[in-house]
Amino acid sequence: MSQTFPLDALPQWQKTMVEAVAAATKTDPSIAAMMSLAALSAAVGRKAVVKTNSELKPPVNIWVLVVMGTGQAKSPIFRAIVNPIVDLQRAMQRPLQATDVGDEGHEAVVRPTINAWDVLLEDPLGTPDDSEAHGVDLDAAVRAMQDEQRAIHANVGVDFLRDDVTPAALVEAAGSQVSGITWFSPEGGLEAWIGSGARGTNNMRSLNKAWDGDDIREGRVSGGRIAERPALTIGVMLHPDAAGAILRNQAMTSRGYAYRFLVLVPEERVGGKEGPFETIPAHVAQRYRMCLWSMFALPSFQSRDDLSPWEVRLSADANAAYWEFYNRLQTRIVLGGDLHALHGWVEKMCQSVIRMAGLLHLAEHAPSRGRDAYAELVGEVTMRKAVAIGTYLIQHALKAFGQAGITPTRSAPAPGETPKVRSISLADALIALVSEQVDKKWVGPPTNLFVTLNARTPLLDRELKWPNSVQSMSLQIEQSDSDLRTRKLSAKTGRSGEGRWIELTLVDGSSPSTLSSPST
Repeated sequence: MSQTFPLDALPQWQKTMVEAVAAATKTDPSIAAMMSLAALSAAVGRKAVVKTNSELKPPVNIWVLVVMGTGQAKSPIFRAIVNPIVDLQRAMQRPLQATDVGDEGHEAVVRPTINAWDVLLEDPLGTPDDSEAHGVDLDAAVRAMQDEQRAIHANVGVDFLRDDVTPAALVEAAGSQVSGITWFSPEGGLEAWIGSGARGTNNMRSLNKAWDGDDIREGRVSGGRIAERPALTIGVMLHPDAAGAILRNQAMTSRGYAYRFLVLVPEERVGGKEGPFETIPAHVAQRYRMCLWSMFALPSFQSRDDLSPWEVRLSADANAAYWEFYNRLQTRIVLGGDLHALHGWVEKMCQSVIRMAGLLHLAEHAPSRGRDAYAELVGEVTMRKAVAIGTYLIQHALKAFGQAGITPTRSAPAPGETPKVRSISLADALIALVSEQVDKKWVGPPTNLFVTLNARTPLLDRELKWPNSVQSMSLQIEQSDSDLRTRKLSAKTGRSGEGRWIELTLVDGSSPSTLSSPST
């Protein structure tokens, strides 16, 4: 994948942090960038919807799935990007302070008008210069969110951050939290939602509604209740094995659950790193924290009497830029188009582009303008930035879903033709390896061959029956002997004083080769 993440699409305070995290971890900036977009969604996912010039009016919550293997610095990236949110949730555990005395002399909590940003204006921080967006401190953000929560759910504290969400917990939380619900995890947890039969269907139906912002009616929870307009943000990092199991799950794709994820499959960086690594500058981290907290502190509603979300409107030019992008992709997902096999994901991604435009708009203006950011129109430049991110992610979706049975193709199939699965077989990998050798021959221990093939072949690109051990690799080679010879690859094995060996040679096909017993 040759494209690079469009870092200039991010507000300066976010971009600077992403670059610092990438430098400190020696990782692709796209990883921190996508997780930071999930962080924006956690802050305002339920507060606003984006009004287009059509019936489209999506909320601004998104789902981000980053596919990363072991030893790829998942945890350091996750901590750097998500810790400000963890700190915010921890600070919410402080006891709610009574602010008035009731008629009977008992302490009572006053329910204020919902105008949380006014609290922040009592003690503005930093400078009003947009290039140095100042944001707010932790205490101010906590105070704003607690005041708002008390105004609607006086007896329930703020508890929006989860690392595991059961169906029942999702409904309970969505029904009792002013803020949206956020599910962050550096090690997955999505597997718990893969069920069978009616249970699995209901689980995914609830999750899909929590992405769409549709009410969830749950009869099994607390005698039955309705979670109104839930907004679930997901930001998870998964090992390729776990990601593959989810993306290959037919139920999860057929019901649209997997398609709602903005999937990132960054190139793995193994070896070649030189220490010591850089550290994230304190002023960069602090600015990121305060700007992010300012988004959490934005009011969720216009007043106590009107609990509908804020509407962030697209300008005429932003609408035009979006529909240009949408129409361009429509020509690619028709039958015969190069993205036809991925049409379900593309349709959801287009809506996510609208959501990201809303997120980028609020991230740009909220730290310095507060709730006035809601009134500002989303401009064409912001929409084109969101389009750039969506376009960048297409290559990652092709890679992620390529082995998931969704079968994206490089070239358009003929009308009525079933696209062929884009996956790499063991034979493909063997031939590619030998073809790159100067003498068109590879010789070495079977263990070395197994390690080499795995290192060269991305996990999500491998055929489902890819061998999981040296023994199974040797057995597959033996069983595929005739097919390999048809493709002009000779495979021989034997044993010497140094142990077992395997020899692979590309031949002209004039003389058949034989394969001895597979090495183990």
